[in-house]
Amino acid sequence: ATLTRTGGGGTMTLRSFTSSPPAGLTQLDNKGKRDIIVGATIDVATGQIKGDYNGTFTISVDAQ
Repeated sequence: ATLTRTGGGGTMTLRSFTSSPPAGLTQLDNKGKRDIIVGATIDVATGQIKGDYNGTFTISVDAQ
């Protein structure tokens, strides 16, 4: 995924996504809910322009 600087002028890359619980089978709680924590590594270049960076990525859940 790519983060883009608000107002333009720079991007950063998100890579090595992780999740907790890890991808695979997991159970919902007694209310039918489950928290999923997502993390990633952000590649910040030398001389990266300071500012606010935004981006989106998709999380898919296959409830069976």
